[in-house]
Amino acid sequence: MALPLTHNLRGGLRSAPGKDIWLVGGGELIAAFLDAGLIDEFIIHVIPTLIGEGIPLIHPRHRLVSLDLLASQAYSDGVMRLHYAVQRQARGKTMPKTSRG
Repeated sequence: MALPLTHNLRGGLRSAPGKDIWLVGGGELIAAFLDAGLIDEFIIHVIPTLIGEGIPLIHPRHRLVSLDLLASQAYSDGVMRLHYAVQRQARGKTMPKTSRG
C-alpha cells in the first residue's frame, strides 16, 4: 500500500523545504516509512490502560530499530510522553531470524 508512496518520496522529501512532517496512520504506513528511512523521530504517548488487544504501532516484521531517548515527560494522569530519535546506523536493518528451541 505505502510502498509506491515511500519510493516516490524518498528522493525529494529530504531535499524539500520545511522541517517536520507529522505522520498519522496505521502500523503498515509507519512501517513503510520507517523501512524506507523516512522517519527520524518518534513521539509516543503511553496511556496506562491495558486493553489486551489493539492496532500495533508498527506492522509486524523482523526489524531492528534502535532508538535514542531524547526526552520524556510524565503527566499527572499517568500518561508518559516519550520522544525518541531513530539511530541512523540501525535504520532499515532487519533482525536475523532465530529459531526457538
